[in-house]
Amino acid sequence: MTKFVAPGTHLLVDFYNTENLQDAALIEKALRDAADACEATVLQVMLHHFGEGSGVTGVSAIGRISYEYSHVAGDWFRSHRYIFVWKM
Repeated sequence: MTKFVAPGTHLLVDFYNTENLQDAALIEKALRDAADACEATVLQVMLHHFGEGSGVTGVSAIGRISYEYSHVAGDWFRSHRYIFVWKM
């Protein structure tokens, strides 16, 4: 059997007691800043705000010269002050 080695690191991150989860512009900035910190290129950011008093969901498609294209995605739950983010 051939051993498979993943080409990158997969991360799952939980954040609790967070603030500003309804601020889509701030969330987009955070996704772009995270890509910059990883020396990745942002190909596109797509966010959806669920309305007044609700959270945001979104994805940032990123690319790196040395890796396959990938993404950072997350769900922001304002009512629970909770963020779930994953990077593939």
